[in-house]
Amino acid sequence: MGTPPDLKTRFREARALQDAGRNDAAVHLLSELVSDYPEKAVLRWSLGYAYLDSGEPEKSIIHFEEAIRIDPESVPGRGGLGQAYADLENWDLAEEAFRKRLALRDDANHSLFLAEVLNAKDDHIGALRCCERATALRPDDAKG
Repeated sequence: MGTPPDLKTRFREARALQDAGRNDAAVHLLSELVSDYPEKAVLRWSLGYAYLDSGEPEKSIIHFEEAIRIDPESVPGRGGLGQAYADLENWDLAEEAFRKRLALRDDANHSLFLAEVLNAKDDHIGALRCCERATALRPDDAKG
C-alpha cells in the first residue's frame, strides 16, 4: 500500500517550511500529520527534528521515542533522541542514544556527536577513540 497523495504533499510542504527556517509552521503542519497518521515513524521523527530546530528539545523527545517504538531500527529517531538529550545536557541518555544509533548504522558524523558527549562527561579517551573512528570512516576529511 502506497502513501496517500495528500500525505506526500503535506509532508513535502512541512519539509520546505523547515528548510526555509519557518519552524513554527513546520511544527504545526507536522503535528497535524502526526494526528492524522500516528503510526508513521517518519512523521514522528520529522516532528522531533522540527522541535529541535525550534529550540525545544524537551518536546522533541516524545516524538523520537514514538518513532523508535514504531520502528526500533529508526536511525533518524535514535540520532535525534541523542541530539535532544545532548541539547539538554543529559549526557548519559545522549550517550546511550548515540551508541544505539551507531550500532544500527556506523557513520563519522554520529561518531563525532558521541565524542562531544563523551568529552562533556570527561571521558577524553573515549572521545578520542570516537574521533579516530570518525577519521577511519571518512579519511579524506582528516587530510584537510
